[in-house]
Amino acid sequence: MTGDDGDRLPPDEVLAAIAYVEAAFRGDRDAQRALVHRDEDERPMPVVLAAFARQVISALMDTVHGVGDDLSPPELAAARARREADVTVRVSAVLSATLAAWAAGSDERASDAMAHSVIAYVQAVGAAPNDDVLPLLARLRAAALRAAGRS
Repeated sequence: MTGDDGDRLPPDEVLAAIAYVEAAFRGDRDAQRALVHRDEDERPMPVVLAAFARQVISALMDTVHGVGDDLSPPELAAARARREADVTVRVSAVLSATLAAWAAGSDERASDAMAHSVIAYVQAVGAAPNDDVLPLLARLRAAALRAAGRS
């Protein structure tokens, strides 16, 4: 990803976030309750969800604007300029900042609402119907597993 990666999540946190978002999408409250409870040495789920949302937003904005590592320097500069000129990118940054602020007062309801915000964002920006959400999360999971060397 060539956008602002900010706080890159380790693969285990990406997988936890994806599992939580999938559970929220399916309305599986038992899975959500199990996933929201994390070990003391782990970051709270709302914090993980906020960082995951930031990564998803950045990746979607890069894709929408053709920003990629395979571009020549002039092409990359032009794609980044298109990206930064788009109001959707600025609104996406507001969503990302809002989710990060929301994560500070974390609880189970916040985690659920944050997960549904990520789903709604993916559907709105990617014009993804409900049928496309789970396959997208599966692709993100596969990428996290590859990054962790577990594919």
